[in-house]
Amino acid sequence: MGGMTGSLLLLLWAGVSVSTMVDLQKRIINGHDCNNNERQYHVQLQIQKPTALSDFCGGSLIGNQWILTAAHCWQPGWLITAILRVHPRGNEVNVPIHMNNIHKEGTADIMLLKLPAPANGVHQIALPDCVRHPLPRNVMVQIAGHGSTTAGPGGTRTPGMVQHLKCANIRAVDCPRFNQNLYQRKFCGATTDRNNPVGGCLVSMNDF
Repeated sequence: MGGMTGSLLLLLWAGVSVSTMVDLQKRIINGHDCNNNERQYHVQLQIQKPTALSDFCGGSLIGNQWILTAAHCWQPGWLITAILRVHPRGNEVNVPIHMNNIHKEGTADIMLLKLPAPANGVHQIALPDCVRHPLPRNVMVQIAGHGSTTAGPGGTRTPGMVQHLKCANIRAVDCPRFNQNLYQRKFCGATTDRNNPVGGCLVSMNDF
């Protein structure tokens, strides 16, 4: 899976229930340790809420000063710290994000975070070729995250973060016809396991 060209896309799941939108960013069930040459652009976002414990989201470095993540990971009054070089683990760098450098607008669940200085020497993910979108169906794609890798009774997640970044492979398919309000850029993941992984960063295995 080395040398994959990737893009961050919105991933929907048919028949998978989650408690909150933030779960979509960090729930990785039945995943495996990512290889050291994979996901080197992955960014871990630590979210500090005024009245709650810290939470986490995933993101990807798409330029030497820009992180792409999900808009629901931040609300006014929350603090974000970007943790770079989380995979493979080593010289991690914690970078607080000023609220003036948080950009989200419209209804799309995407958000850009601007680093205060260029992250030189950190791998970046390749942006997609928009001419060849939407993503072809029936191709294998990969998601990743630092969330729980096991589920307890009723499909609840085991508390806590996992140390190593987890990857999981799924097949992109058309969504069931019962949801008629999907945008063209959305698709579903084929799975027979309701506890399969859901993550914030999706990468295609082919240059599309």
